[in-house]
Order: sequence, then structure tokens, then C-alpha cells
Amino acid sequence: MVALRFASLLLLSTPFALASKSPHPPKPTLPSLTAWAQNGLAGVVKATSASALETALDGWLSPDVNITLNGINITPATLMAHRVNLGFAPPLKLSLVHTLEVPTVANSSETGEVSLAFNATIGPLDIAGVINVIIVQDTSLSPRPADPRRIINFNELLVEF
Repeated sequence: MVALRFASLLLLSTPFALASKSPHPPKPTLPSLTAWAQNGLAGVVKATSASALETALDGWLSPDVNITLNGINITPATLMAHRVNLGFAPPLKLSLVHTLEVPTVANSSETGEVSLAFNATIGPLDIAGVINVIIVQDTSLSPRPADPRRIINFNELLVEF
């Protein structure tokens, strides 16, 4: 009986027992800003249909995003149409040349700026580009997703060759 009580006390003092009594579940570990931005870009480049592209853009861009493409302000619909016009036929390739990440708060993956220099092949076109983005916690999303990060400012320089 004493051994059973001791074992019960031991279980109650383990980190698992203490964690299970916590009123808030632990926050999921977010991927780095760079990894998050790279995954979003890969989703856009490798989309195989207009609906897959729309899903990729919705998970990457804030509804209030400001988009500049080669110095011209455009809407998300125009960005989508530009990508749709490139087609969805293989080969689809994405190669990152250089990345740079500056978090808003040191050692945080929640908000910040990311620059992605890349080469891509989409259908018959070879593309080189640089995307500079500002990533925020988008509180306007409903329902709130597990990872509410979205791009609020998207600036792309793109050259097709």
C-alpha cells in the first residue's frame, strides 16, 4: 500500500502530470520565417491547378496584402492570373539561390522580413527572381489557423528568360 501511494505521488510530480494540468496547451513550434516563406513559394510554383494555386496563395498572403511586381502595384487576383498564364504543365522546378531572414524580435519565428532569390522553371519559361516579404501574425483570419502568419507586403522582381 505504501509503495502504491509513493508511486502515485511520483506520477503526480512528473513533468507529464504537471503539463497535463496546465490550462493552456503548449504552443506548436513554428518553422522559421525562411522555411515558412520557402514552403509558400514552393506551393505557388508547384501548383498543378488554379484551385491548388488559390489554396497556396490563401495560405501565404494576407487578404490585405500589398503586392508589387517589377515596380507595379497589382492585386492578388492579378498575381494569380499571372501565375495561371504561366501554365501548370511540367516541368516545374524551384531552386533557391539565396535567402535572408530578419525577425522582428530576435530569435522569434512569428514576424519579420524574408528575402528569397530563386530560379524557377514553370512550363516553358525559365524565371529568375527575388521576392521580399514582410510576414505578420494576421489576426483578421477566421477561424484562426494554427499558423496565422501571412505576408502583408510582397515585392517581387522577376525576369523571364
